[in-house]
Amino acid sequence: MSKEVNEPSWESIRKLRRWSVTEGRWVLAELGRSGLSAREFAELHRVPVARVYQWCSRLRWKGGKGRRRSPAASATPRLVEVELPAARGRTLEADRIDIELFNGRRLSVPEGLSLERVAALVMLLERQ
Repeated sequence: MSKEVNEPSWESIRKLRRWSVTEGRWVLAELGRSGLSAREFAELHRVPVARVYQWCSRLRWKGGKGRRRSPAASATPRLVEVELPAARGRTLEADRIDIELFNGRRLSVPEGLSLERVAALVMLLERQ
């Protein structure tokens, strides 16, 4: 398999103080193909790991396809409107908040109870 004329080599990459966008993309493409972590990859190819991380960050920010751990980690959070079904036959049980304390005790309080009162109850029960 022959190399393209303008394709960087590891020898040239190691000598450079700064990488161009083309060189950064090439390094990240190699990183993606390797299946290694950025640290392992940098050690293998004797390039600064900080520079690899820097280019991962830089190209992601500009819409590049740097190596990502998972789709969820890179997904943009969104708010989604949710419609809840109308409550039918609500019971007192549904209007309560259950709290398990560090000492293993459980506390069930009405949903509308003030935070001050809940805090006072929790402090009292945690001391015993």
